[in-house]
Amino acid sequence: RMEGYYFGIGHFHTRVTYTVHDSGKDAHVDYLVDKGPQWSIGKVVLPSDSGQLFDVIREAHDSTLLRTGEPFVLDVLSKERERIDARLKKVGYYFFNPEFLLFRVDSTRSGVVDVYLTVKGEAPHQGLQPWSLGDIRVYGNYRVERDSAIRSEAGLKSGRFYYIDTDETYKSSVFKRAVTLREGQLYSKDLHSLTIERLMNLNNFRFVRLHFDPTDTVRHIMDAHVYVTPQKKRTLRLEISGNSKSNNFFGTELGLAYKNINLFRGAEILELKLNAGMDIQSGGESGYNAYLLNATANLYLPKLYLPSFIRVRTNKSPYMPRTIISPGIEYNRTPDLYTLRSIHLGLGY
Repeated sequence: RMEGYYFGIGHFHTRVTYTVHDSGKDAHVDYLVDKGPQWSIGKVVLPSDSGQLFDVIREAHDSTLLRTGEPFVLDVLSKERERIDARLKKVGYYFFNPEFLLFRVDSTRSGVVDVYLTVKGEAPHQGLQPWSLGDIRVYGNYRVERDSAIRSEAGLKSGRFYYIDTDETYKSSVFKRAVTLREGQLYSKDLHSLTIERLMNLNNFRFVRLHFDPTDTVRHIMDAHVYVTPQKKRTLRLEISGNSKSNNFFGTELGLAYKNINLFRGAEILELKLNAGMDIQSGGESGYNAYLLNATANLYLPKLYLPSFIRVRTNKSPYMPRTIISPGIEYNRTPDLYTLRSIHLGLGY
C-alpha cells in the first residue's frame, strides 16, 4: 500500500523494506521507505481530432490543472477529467462521462512524464454529441404513486412548455418565471441547476427533479421533464413556554402559528402568528404584572411589485424575487404603569 500511495504522487520507483523485531510477547515492525525521485509533468498533448467535441476540449485547456513542471499526481488527472466533463456539460454534452477521457503517459524520459489526452474509442456515440432541448414538460403536482398516469397525460401548451396538472394546483405562470429551459437551446448544466434552485427557492416544493429523454437520435434532441412535488398546503403549530425570574416573576406564553402554501395558486405563502403571554409577580403587588398580545402576518408574493419605471432582471439568479407584506398589531399592558397599543405595516423585497 505504501508503494501504491507514493506511485500515485509521482514516485514511480519506490522501494519499501521492513524488519520484524520479535521479543517473544511483543513484536514491532520497522519500515524503511526509499521514495526515489518524484517525476514531474513534461508536455501535455491534446487530441488533434476534428469535431466540435475536440474543439471544446482544446478550448478548455486554458484552465487546465496539468501544468508543465508540476509533480505528476494521479488525483490531479481525475480532477482534470471532471473539470473537462463539467465544461462539456455546459455546451450540450449531457450524456458525456468523465470515464470517456483517457490519459496515456510516456515515461521514457527520466524524471519527466509526457501526458497524452485522448477520448476512448469505445465511448458511445450518444455521449460524444451535443444535445438540444425539444419539448419542455412541467408536472405541477407530481406524485410517485401516480407516476404512470401522470406521465401519460398530454398536458396543455402554455407558452414555451407543456403543463401537466389536472388538479390545477399551480398557475402555469409560476413555472414561466422559475424554469430557465427553452425549446431549441443546447443543454446546459448551469441552466439545469438554476431551474432546480429557482423552483426550490419558492419554498413550495418538497422535491424537484429534472429528467431528459432522447426523442430524436439523428438530430440529437431530447425532451425535458420537470417534476415538482408540493409541500403540505396547510400547517398549524402550537407552542407553549414558561419562565421564572430571580425577581419573583413567573411568566407563560402561548403561540399559535398557521401557514398556508400556494394561497392563490401562484406559489404565495401566508404566515399568521398569534402570541399571548403574561408575567405575574409572586408575593408582590399585582400592579406590576404584565400582559402581552400580538398578532402578525407575512404574505410572500413570488414577484417584484415595483413602479413601472423600475426594471429588475432576475432571470439568471438562483433566488426568486419576492415581495413581502407584513402587517401586525401589538397590545402590551402593565396595570398602573402603561398601556401600549401599536399597529405596523411592512413592505419588503
